[in-house]
Amino acid sequence: MLKYRKDGMSVIVVLGRRRKNNCSITLNSSLHLMMDECLKEGKINSYYRCRSTLLNIERFAGRDISFGEVTPQWLKECEKYWLCDGKSLTTVNIYMKTLKCIFYEAIRNGHVQESDSPFGKYGYTAPKPSSRKLALTMTQIKKIMDYRGPERIEMYRDLWLFSYLCNGINFKDMLNLRYGSISNGEISFVRSKTMYAYGRSKVIKAVLCPEMQHIINRWGNRYTGRPDTFIFPFLKGTEDSFRAAIIVRQVIGRCNSALKRIAADIGIPPFTTYAARHSFATVLQRKGVPISFISESLGHSNLSVTENYLAGFDREARFRNALVLTDFGL
Repeated sequence: MLKYRKDGMSVIVVLGRRRKNNCSITLNSSLHLMMDECLKEGKINSYYRCRSTLLNIERFAGRDISFGEVTPQWLKECEKYWLCDGKSLTTVNIYMKTLKCIFYEAIRNGHVQESDSPFGKYGYTAPKPSSRKLALTMTQIKKIMDYRGPERIEMYRDLWLFSYLCNGINFKDMLNLRYGSISNGEISFVRSKTMYAYGRSKVIKAVLCPEMQHIINRWGNRYTGRPDTFIFPFLKGTEDSFRAAIIVRQVIGRCNSALKRIAADIGIPPFTTYAARHSFATVLQRKGVPISFISESLGHSNLSVTENYLAGFDREARFRNALVLTDFGL
């Protein structure tokens, strides 16, 4: 078994230091640069991923890591260290994907030769986390809907329910919804994550069911005839992208705390905001909705195909399938 020094480095890592090149661009400095770019572009979640990766890579190998010393074996040692430190496979996978992105940028900018990347065809492969069953059952969702507690807890419960009913919309997109998004009994929105990742603006339409309207009436901003009014009272529209991202992150954190309490009170396993999307997909699939309308996706699977299918169906089909989401009698 390999032994680690107090700074986390094994013998392999220490020996790798002796092969360190003279390049002034290090893994550490590259992560700092990427963090700066994330801040400039308002990508708060990406910023925190880079920050967490940097902190943990420095715990393993220090603050002056050259690209030359990062080999497939080095990454395997790093993986072992993080797992021994209590990190989950999911977390390790996220860190390694961040490092792979750093290497890609270094290659693109001419700091590293493509042949020297430890993530090549025969190089290091990050561990794949096992799929987690994130979707809730109809019985559990009914308990959540029937929950009664402190007003603030009920507000976050209702935000989760709105996300579930609104095609599993993520909280960033939900908090950015405006009254102008509502037309003919439907809410239309573009998923920001898809827009950023693929550069396309596929419009998603969700039926505005009575339960969603009730949530808007209870917690939403009052509609005064201005279509640019936010539906929910968290964003003002005057924030820069970074401040807006911070607000969304805070709302998600507070909602997850409330959901944890709700789960404990009603006797179901803990769940988070992320479960709304998986529950939406799984409930429809289990109710016999055609796979061409909605496909089940759990864990960290890619839901882009599902989103394309949802956007492609006509209004009548969307209304018919929307009724299934609150059909607790079947």
